[in-house]
Amino acid sequence: MAILGVAKKCSPLIPNRFNGQIKMCRPRLARFALSTNSKDRALPFYKQFSGSELLKQVGVDDGDTRRSTGERGHLSFGPYLALEPGSYVAAFYIRRTAPATGATIELDVSGEGIGRLAHLRLADTELFSNIAGQIAMRFTLQNAADRLEARVFVESGVMVEIHQLVVFSVEFTRWAA
Repeated sequence: MAILGVAKKCSPLIPNRFNGQIKMCRPRLARFALSTNSKDRALPFYKQFSGSELLKQVGVDDGDTRRSTGERGHLSFGPYLALEPGSYVAAFYIRRTAPATGATIELDVSGEGIGRLAHLRLADTELFSNIAGQIAMRFTLQNAADRLEARVFVESGVMVEIHQLVVFSVEFTRWAA
């Protein structure tokens, strides 16, 4: 018996190299049959959240996206996930909405009682202005954890919008035909 799982698949939006050409790509859910062999691992973990679903200290929601207003603070935090031990990626899809100022954006993954598991600091000059690019942070949990969050902190003057946060396991399961 096969179990249906989810995986990342491409549709136009995010640049991705494919057969030597640049293809626009955006994550979306696709269904694949997973092996139910007892030697295989559990289903892969995949969760996605729109920018406006996440908690905020600063910024405004515009449909599914979260837009900064130039204020300094956490543009997003949460979603307070419970995860089993393993390796994961938390990736934000972020687009710059105004001319770059060189101000910094800090992204991190942290957990209550664990502290910071991943951290990335970049200047707004490193963000695309025409499309939401993926900014990914890989992290590993040695033990099960709950209340994990992925955060985006913006300095004053940074004008960006968060389209999406995806969190997924990189502990792959064998796919069945």
